[in-house]
Amino acid sequence: MPFDSLIKSPNLTRELSIELTDVSDFISDQLNGQTGTELFTEELEEFQKSSTKLKLHSFFMLYNDFEGLLLQEEDDEQLSRMRRELRLNFPYLSSQDQMSVYYLTSERQMCAISCFFLSEVISKIMDIHGQSQRLKALYDLVQEHYITCKSPANEQLTPILLEEVMGMPEGLFKILSSSLGKNWILNLYQRTFDKLQTHYSNLASFVHLQGSMEEIFAAY
Repeated sequence: MPFDSLIKSPNLTRELSIELTDVSDFISDQLNGQTGTELFTEELEEFQKSSTKLKLHSFFMLYNDFEGLLLQEEDDEQLSRMRRELRLNFPYLSSQDQMSVYYLTSERQMCAISCFFLSEVISKIMDIHGQSQRLKALYDLVQEHYITCKSPANEQLTPILLEEVMGMPEGLFKILSSSLGKNWILNLYQRTFDKLQTHYSNLASFVHLQGSMEEIFAAY
């Protein structure tokens, strides 16, 4: 049984191919002549020229940069409106796990992003060093928590569960560093954080994972 990370690239379907071709025009229209977008315009042009497969790989980074630009001039209500339009016009892109985070409440975003981090770390460890019963149990727990993070808004996300998920990176570090070495685990944590940062650095909820990483690196 494979133990895949939650942040693996989605499969390229015909519907996704069409939306990836059209989404650059949507993004360009949303910017609507906004100043200070020269670097992003170059990024968008490179995206437009790339193959469909490469578009799928780079879209989530492009979208993060896009929201970063919008945040300079738009308020939360306008940003929510843009996300609704994106979801309406590009339902297949919006339904991908990496994108669905943007449609969650702030607390659920924190929960989902932490699960992404934990899933990536645990699956990488098991891929390199083999599967232990303890790691398998942690992997399954992260998958269960992720489902809860994404549950409908009318289903309560308890503070206890959120606190547990947010504390798991440090707890996992203590488990892994004793057998695999602190430096190796710190390096894996850094690479995983950097990967997520390219997707979510402009979400206010990402600050919580960043703070957790800073505490771990300061302590160890």
